[in-house]
Amino acid sequence: MTSNANGCADVLVRLNPSTFEKRRNITGEIWLQVGDFSFPAQEWTDFPVIILSWWLDALDTLHSTNGATEFLFMDGPYSFTVSQRNGECILECIEDPRGDKESLWQGPVSLNGLASQVRGAAASVVQECHRLGWTTPDTSSLELKVAALGGSQSA
Repeated sequence: MTSNANGCADVLVRLNPSTFEKRRNITGEIWLQVGDFSFPAQEWTDFPVIILSWWLDALDTLHSTNGATEFLFMDGPYSFTVSQRNGECILECIEDPRGDKESLWQGPVSLNGLASQVRGAAASVVQECHRLGWTTPDTSSLELKVAALGGSQSA
């Protein structure tokens, strides 16, 4: 597993813009990569515009609370939580098919690294939607959140 100088696992937000499709909502591949662990799965198809908007909100919540903050996937019973314990940031990947939460991976991660990955993925999705000429209420909402972070890369 890849880790940084602090012994925390590096978390990557993986996107595959070539898989993006616009129907009623925009779908495409998005997943977390921690070392050789992919969550919910490698090449997971979900709703990147919507969930990245949620994840930006969750980051805001995390920065203003000491408890665990939940980051949801829209498709399937998957989420991950991030909590701060004893000066460490702990990521837990959860599958919850019938209300019985099962931890699939847990470990220390860099909060700054995770936040940077989420923000970068959101900016990339906004840029790709602009390139494709896709404007929806969800893309507009995500674009406003990215712009508020100073990370808008749109033309």
